[in-house]
Amino acid sequence: MFIEIKDLDFPGNRFTKDGSPIVGNQEFLYISLYRSVLSRHFNSVKHLIPPKINQNISEYTRFHLLPLLVDSGLKGEEAISLLEINEEKINSALTHYSRDNMWYTSNIHMGALAAASILKLDSLNSLAFQLIQDLDTISFTSTKWKYKGSINRIAAFYHYIPFIDANNIEISKRTKEILFADLHGLQNSLGSFCSPNGFSCMELDSVVAAAYLKKFDYYTDDLLKNKLFNHLSNFDCGWPLYGLSSGKINGIWEVLSSSAFIQDKLWNLKKILIDTRKLQFDNGHMELVSKANDKTLMSNYFGLVTYLQLVQALGISEKNNLKVFHSYGLSYVVQ
Repeated sequence: MFIEIKDLDFPGNRFTKDGSPIVGNQEFLYISLYRSVLSRHFNSVKHLIPPKINQNISEYTRFHLLPLLVDSGLKGEEAISLLEINEEKINSALTHYSRDNMWYTSNIHMGALAAASILKLDSLNSLAFQLIQDLDTISFTSTKWKYKGSINRIAAFYHYIPFIDANNIEISKRTKEILFADLHGLQNSLGSFCSPNGFSCMELDSVVAAAYLKKFDYYTDDLLKNKLFNHLSNFDCGWPLYGLSSGKINGIWEVLSSSAFIQDKLWNLKKILIDTRKLQFDNGHMELVSKANDKTLMSNYFGLVTYLQLVQALGISEKNNLKVFHSYGLSYVVQ
């Protein structure tokens, strides 16, 4: 499959409410990084000029940006320096964290684990390995009731896969079996992993988790094949944030009649009835606005990596114009 970068890398800013360009702020930074990492997957990126970053940012944003900066082409040490991340901040992120909502916490940990991998300090590596072992005892599951369920657990586990896989860290059979059951319980009749027909970040999380489990002889081929057909069906000069559904009534019935956890049913029903009708805000940025079925730089980035992982996991040999590279974050593809 040959994909044209011009289809995925919009020349204008598709996120703004009024079409005017965004410059000089965090929103523009994210847009620039999405564009750079897409270009790198097409092997057409030049050396990334280090962007200016306002240091008055949250811990979440600081660590969330690190893997994205490296995926965009910046050297790891340079990205750490730019974000003013040091051993103390990494230590704090790895040891003082909430398990209430592991989907949220795991985004911070992905960046902290990336930083530990880059710095290669024995003290941080020890903390990183201990973190994985501790979270494995709860199967990467949130402790707060509203955040329990398969969707949150798969999304959380996904953010640890680059570190776990790259370092060959042993994950318990119990956790793998729970994740395997999660994926089977989540995939709907359309082949996507959430309602109404896939949400770009959740599809990426699920596909990478399925590819990881396949390495340990869990049979996920059918899951991956169904998703590949679904993913190609949703492609039309790019991938939307939400795929087009087969109808609200059909979607609601499938959710209600499924054996999913109540939290997953509520999450999916909310997507069908409320979220897909609202404006979407990328990473909570009020200026990065789109409609549910729009194709954005973020959804195309996630969609492209999802495709790369599907092809890799299924062993599909094809000629294409795409590149897989070493990543600590969202561009990671399980080999």
